[in-house]
Amino acid sequence: MVDGFGDALAKAPPPSGDEPWRLAWPLAFREPVERAVAGKSPGLLPLVYAIMREESGYLPSAVSPVGARGLLQLMPSTGARLSRAAGIEGFTAEALFTPETNLRIGAAYLDELVRRFGGRLSAAIASYNAGPEAVLKWLEAHRDLADDEWVEEISYEQTRGYVKRVLRSLHIYQALYP
Repeated sequence: MVDGFGDALAKAPPPSGDEPWRLAWPLAFREPVERAVAGKSPGLLPLVYAIMREESGYLPSAVSPVGARGLLQLMPSTGARLSRAAGIEGFTAEALFTPETNLRIGAAYLDELVRRFGGRLSAAIASYNAGPEAVLKWLEAHRDLADDEWVEEISYEQTRGYVKRVLRSLHIYQALYP
């Protein structure tokens, strides 16, 4: 890696010469992602990409230590619940390794979270990682804080870091693909 490139990635892409950025933040699985977000909350497209990047590194076969699967790292129980709501019949945990199914279910879940938290992306992202109950407690405890300050008050270190990484990727996707 070129010296300083990693540090530069933590900032915003330059106005030109963004090819290394597009390699690091690609529009992977573009058509299934676009189908999955169609008709959902505005701004969901770059959020799906940011979460996909941070959760699985764009690997459909990814499995977490706790059993989350696929591109958006969905737990089989979450997949089963959301597949029924999305009208997907014959759901199996193995279906989460199929990009089309994983993205459809994951985008529906993210849309649900974005709506639940009134469009507050940091809360939706934290909820995707730690669950809505924890996020509701954090919001209640720190209701008067600005969003960036609220993120710093997330009591789960892993979730706080996750939210920061996803927000960074979200901002880069928004800059690269306006």
